[in-house]
Amino acid sequence: MRPTHHLRRLLAAAGLAAAMATATPVMAQDGPRFGGTFVAAIAGEPGGLNPVLFQGAEPQIAAAPMFDPLIQLDMVGNPRGVLAESWTVSDDRTTVTFTLREGVRWHDGKPLTSADVLWTFMGTRDGYMPHPRYRSTLDVLVDRYEAPDPRSFTITLKQPYAPFLRVFAAANYAMPIVPKHVYEGTDIPNNPAHWAPVGSGPFKFREWVRGSHIELVRNEDYFIPDQPRVDSVFIRIMPDETARLLALRQGEVDYLYYYAVAYSAIPALQADPAITVTSDGAGLQGLVQLLALNIAQPPFDDVRVRRALAHLIDRELINRLVYFGLARPTVSNIGITTPFWTEEVQQRHDLGSAEANLAEAERLLDEAGHVRGADGNRFTVSLMHMTGRPYAGKIAEILDESLRRAGIRMTATPLDRPAFIEKTHGTWEFTVAEQQFSSGAHPYVGIPRYLLSSQHISGTYPSNSMGYANPELDALFAASVQAGSDAEEAEIWARVQRILSDDLPVIPIVEMPYTNVHRSEWRDVFSSVDGVFDVTRTVWSVNGRPTR
Repeated sequence: MRPTHHLRRLLAAAGLAAAMATATPVMAQDGPRFGGTFVAAIAGEPGGLNPVLFQGAEPQIAAAPMFDPLIQLDMVGNPRGVLAESWTVSDDRTTVTFTLREGVRWHDGKPLTSADVLWTFMGTRDGYMPHPRYRSTLDVLVDRYEAPDPRSFTITLKQPYAPFLRVFAAANYAMPIVPKHVYEGTDIPNNPAHWAPVGSGPFKFREWVRGSHIELVRNEDYFIPDQPRVDSVFIRIMPDETARLLALRQGEVDYLYYYAVAYSAIPALQADPAITVTSDGAGLQGLVQLLALNIAQPPFDDVRVRRALAHLIDRELINRLVYFGLARPTVSNIGITTPFWTEEVQQRHDLGSAEANLAEAERLLDEAGHVRGADGNRFTVSLMHMTGRPYAGKIAEILDESLRRAGIRMTATPLDRPAFIEKTHGTWEFTVAEQQFSSGAHPYVGIPRYLLSSQHISGTYPSNSMGYANPELDALFAASVQAGSDAEEAEIWARVQRILSDDLPVIPIVEMPYTNVHRSEWRDVFSSVDGVFDVTRTVWSVNGRPTR
C-alpha cells in the first residue's frame, strides 16, 4: 500500500521522502490493484466545488471525482454510459432517451433519479444553476427536457444534429448531475454544498483546508464494479511551480496536468524513468493560448489598433522562449485536432519581416490617432493573467520588448484565479487578458461560447468578455448546426475563421502543448480521451494490493 500524504509529509520533514520514492519497488503489472492515495496538485484555489457552476482546471480536477455525467467519451472518443446504462435515438434523430442505472444513490444515501437529472439540466435553461459551456452551445439546440419516469430522461432537439451525442459526452460539456434535494429551494449562490459537495461519484468529500488541500475518500457504494481503485484522493493547492515540480520528483505529488508543469522542465522529466510525460487524456482539446482584448474601451475599440498589435506579435519567438518550442504557433481560434480547422483563410498580419511589420503597425497606430508623445511612447497597456501557471506573464515580458519599438508599453498584472475571473468576466475591468480557450470535440461547442454577441454576460465564465458583437458571425454560428454536409459546414467555419482574423476580438498565439505528467507507478490515469481533468476513476498503482 502506498503511504498516505500525511505520512509522506512527516517522512519529508525527516529528509527521507526522496529516498523512499527512489526505493519504492515497482511490481509487475498484473491488472488493476487496489489501495493507496493518489495525489494531484492544482495551481490555484478553486472558487467552489459545484461542477456545474465552477469551470476550469482547478475546480474540475477537484470536483470531477465526486460527480457523474450521464455519459462520457471513452479512450477512443466513443460515448459510454456513466449514470446512463443505455440510450436510444429516435428514427428522426431528434430525441435521445437515456435509461438510468438502477439503485444509484447520492453520497448522503438518497436515491438518484431522473428528477435530479431534469432539475440539473433545467438549471441551465431557467438560469438558477447555469453551466456556462453547456448553455452557450448545446442548450440552444434543445427543444425540451423531460423525465417521464424515475429512470428515464429524454432530450428533444429542435432539429437533427449529427455530432450531438459525441459533443454531449465531451468532458467540457457533459453535464455533471447534482442533487435536487440539496439545492432546490435554497439560496443557490451561497449554498454550503458548493464547498462541501454531495455527489454520486467514485469519491466522497472529506475536507477542504483553504490554501492547503482538498481530501476525498473512496465511495464504497459506487455503482461501477472495481471503481475506484484507490482509497483516497488528495488534491494539493500549490500556486508555486517550483514547489509543484519538487513535490513531483520527491513522490509527494503523483499528477500534474499539462499547464501546471514548467515547459522548461519537460526534457529532464522525459529522461526520468520514475516520471511519465504523456499527451493521453488531452485529446479533443484544441486549447489555444490567446490575447483577449477589451474592445468596448480604448485603445482596442479601434480595429486598427488591434491589427497593429497583431503585426507586432512574434509567435515563433514566444513559442521558443515561453513554451520551449513545445507549442504550435497558430493564427486560428480552432485547434488542429478539432474538425474544420484551417489556417489557409486567415489574415495573418505578417508582412514577412520584423521591419515591415513594425512599419505597418506604426502606420496603423498613427492613422488611429495614437501618435508618439515627446517621450516616444503612444500609450501603455496592462496584460492581466492568472498566477500559478508556468507561462503566466512571460508573454507580457516578450511582447513589451516587441511593442516598445512601436511606442507601446506593456506591463503585467498577475491575479489569482477568482480575482482574474471577476475582473475579466465580472466587471470587465481589463484591457488585455491572457486566456486559453478550447475548441474541443467540435468548433460549435468551443467557439461560440466566448464569441457570440449574446454571450457578453457579466459573471459568466467562460463568456464573451471582450464585448464583441458581429451579426454575420452570429448567423454563421446558427447556420453551422443546420449544415447539410461536411463540405457546407467546412465552408461556414472557414468564413468564421476569416472574420475573426479580420476583426481580432482575440489574437491567437499558440496551441498549447499537452504534457501531462504523472509518477510512473500509476496506471490507467486517464479513463477518457479528453479526461485530463478527471483522473481518479480508474487510476491504480502497481504497488497496490491485489484485492480490496
